[in-house]
Amino acid sequence: MRKFVLILLTFGMMFYLHAGVTSFSHPPSAVYVKTLPDGAKIMWDYQLPDSVISYNDGIPRGVWAPGQNHGLGVVFDLSAFSDATLEEIDFAHYSREKLHGPYYYNIHFYDMDSATIIGRIDSLVAGDSYDTPRIELAVPLGGIKAHKTVGIFIEGLSYWESGGTVYSFPALMSDSIGLTPATSYYCFDVNDPFKEDDPNYTNIYESNLIDNRATDFIMDLWINIGGEDKKITPMAASSLKNNPSWANPIAPPEPVSFDFLNEPAPGLTRANGTIENGFAIFRGSSPDSLERLAEVGTDVREYIDSDPWVDSTYYYGVATVFEGVETERTKTVYFHPRLEALNLIRSDDNDDYIPDRIGDIVFCKGVVNTPGMDGNSKFFIQDKGAGVAFVAANLQPFASSFQVGDSVYVKGTVVQIDGMTTIEVASEMDVTPFMSGGAVDTVSTTIDAIGENLEGVLVSVANVHVVNPDAWPQSGSSSGLVQVSDGAHNISLYIDAG
Repeated sequence: MRKFVLILLTFGMMFYLHAGVTSFSHPPSAVYVKTLPDGAKIMWDYQLPDSVISYNDGIPRGVWAPGQNHGLGVVFDLSAFSDATLEEIDFAHYSREKLHGPYYYNIHFYDMDSATIIGRIDSLVAGDSYDTPRIELAVPLGGIKAHKTVGIFIEGLSYWESGGTVYSFPALMSDSIGLTPATSYYCFDVNDPFKEDDPNYTNIYESNLIDNRATDFIMDLWINIGGEDKKITPMAASSLKNNPSWANPIAPPEPVSFDFLNEPAPGLTRANGTIENGFAIFRGSSPDSLERLAEVGTDVREYIDSDPWVDSTYYYGVATVFEGVETERTKTVYFHPRLEALNLIRSDDNDDYIPDRIGDIVFCKGVVNTPGMDGNSKFFIQDKGAGVAFVAANLQPFASSFQVGDSVYVKGTVVQIDGMTTIEVASEMDVTPFMSGGAVDTVSTTIDAIGENLEGVLVSVANVHVVNPDAWPQSGSSSGLVQVSDGAHNISLYIDAG
C-alpha cells in the first residue's frame, strides 16, 4: 500500500463557532482622470467574470494539510463552454495556529481528458490564516482557454514540520455537505500527476478514497462565457468517475480519520454574495502620501474631486473595500490645468512661428467648426478670440464624430504639426462635449487679411472665384488644393474630400 503525507485537520467546536472568515477582494484594474471645468472626474474599471462554477456550500468545516509537492484541487466540467476562458478562483484555507502567513503557493492546470499538464502559475501569495479561516478571492488565472475537463490544483510552498513530517500551506478547507462525485481530488505529485512511468494509473485520488466521509473542497472557478451572470451547477460529473485515462491505483492511500463538527463555521464566498462593499478614493501629492477623499457604493464607478488646485499635479488612487478591508490602491498621476482661452494657447510673443506654449498641457473649450478631417483624426474648434486644431495621439481616428456646432472641452498637449498649432489629446476621454446644435460664428474678411491670426477660424470671403475648378477633388477621393482669387489676391484653399 502506497503511503503519503496527509492530515485532515478538524477544529474544536467552541473555537470554530467563534471563528470568523477573513476574505479579500481585488482592486480596480485601472484608474483614469478626466478634466472638467468644475474639477477632476476620477473613473475606474472593475470587471468581474460573468459565471461561476461551484461544487460546495461555502461553509468551512475541515482542513487538508498535504505534504511537499502535493496538491489539492477540483476538476471542473467545462464541456458545455468550449469558448470559455478561466479568469479567477476563490478558495478557503486555514493554518489552525501551525504557521503564520503569508503563504506562497503554485496553481497547476491539468487537462484531465488527455492526461496532460496545461501549465502552472508560480509563486502566488495567500494571506495569513493562522488563527482564523480565510477566503482568498479573485485569484487571477490570466484568461486561460478552457479545456473540456480541467483540473485546478493548489500546491503549498510554505512549510511546517512536526515529528519529522513536513506539511505545506496554504491548507485548503472543505465544506459542510457531502461530496459531489468526481470533483474534489488529492494529487501527491503535482509535477507528475499522470504517472509517466505507468500509463495505467495516475497520482491523483478522488478525496473519498482518502476518507469516505470527505466533503467538497471550497474552490470556486470564475469564467467568462460571454453571457448573463450565472452560477453553474455540476454537469455530467458522474461521467468523469470512470474516465479510463486517469484511473487510480487499485489500492487507495492509507485513510486518515475525519470528524465533522457538530456546528460548522459561518461561511462566505462570492458564489453566495458579493466581494465588495464599495470603493475608497484617495488623493495626494505623491504615490506614498495619499489621503482618503471619499467612499462610494458598489455600483459607482466615478467620483468628482471638486477642489483640485489649477496647474498642480496629483496622484489619485482607488481601492475596493470589503468587510472593512481595503485592497491595494490602483493609482494614476494627473495634472490639473486651468481653463484657458484659445488665443493664450496660440500665443507667439517672439514671432518665431512656434507657439510659446509648445509642450504644455492645456485645457480649453470651443465650438467645433469643421467635420472630422484626415480620416476623423482631426477637428478644429474656435472661441471668440481664436481657433485651434485638436488631434488624437498618433493621429488615430476618433471613435466619435463630433458635429459642427458642438461645444467641447479639450485637454491635451500643445504641439506643432505642419506648422500649425495643435492640441494633441492622449485619448478620446480628453474631449468632452457639453452642448450641441450651436451656431458657429463666422469672421468676414478679405483674402489679403488672412494670416496666422485667423488660423483655425471659420471665415467668410465675398466676391471670390476658383481659379482652377478642374482641380477640385471628387468626393471620396484624395484631398487637394485649389486656388481662390478676388481678382487682386490669390490664396490656396485646402479641400478634404474624405
